[in-house]
Amino acid sequence: MTKEEAILFFPCKDEDDFQEIYEDLFFEFKQFFLSKPPIRKVFLAKKVKMRKMHEAYLLIAGKEDVVINNEMQKFEYTFSNSILDTFNLYQHYRNELKIKILQSNNSIELTPIIDQILRLQSIYSEIWGEFEISESENIIISKEIDPMYLLLAIQEFNKLGGITFKDLHLKINISPILLINEAKRLSLCRKLEKNG
Repeated sequence: MTKEEAILFFPCKDEDDFQEIYEDLFFEFKQFFLSKPPIRKVFLAKKVKMRKMHEAYLLIAGKEDVVINNEMQKFEYTFSNSILDTFNLYQHYRNELKIKILQSNNSIELTPIIDQILRLQSIYSEIWGEFEISESENIIISKEIDPMYLLLAIQEFNKLGGITFKDLHLKINISPILLINEAKRLSLCRKLEKNG
């Protein structure tokens, strides 16, 4: 990367405090990963942009890349057949990863956390199964349902006798629409992930 190219990823002037600019830009990346739904293609593109910003900073500031142990233990995400239990575990795992995002200090530390978030999302989406989506339905993958509303829909489904993901497929006619929409959103996410 040339210095001219680096300025594209790390906009600054010679008199600027490079460390302060890095911290501001890195904060923006952290905010993005904390606030957006984990969509593989989008997160991977943002991760590449973050890495280029980091490389540009090193070049412009004349610093060496610090070698740190960024190996994140590969956690085995386990879920049950219960929609409620799976939802609660997913929220727990995701919140733990969000805490790790907040604790990260640079893109080298953040990169494996983003990989774990994508892995978790992939496993979680797979559990829900395939759902048919008609062309007239307006399912937006980047618009997550508020977790509290989703929890209420799951509890309502439980009261109707629906406990498992299999029940969701078998009792689709009595399932809360919010729950079906989330299942379809996750199904669409998975299809997009498989199709690249």
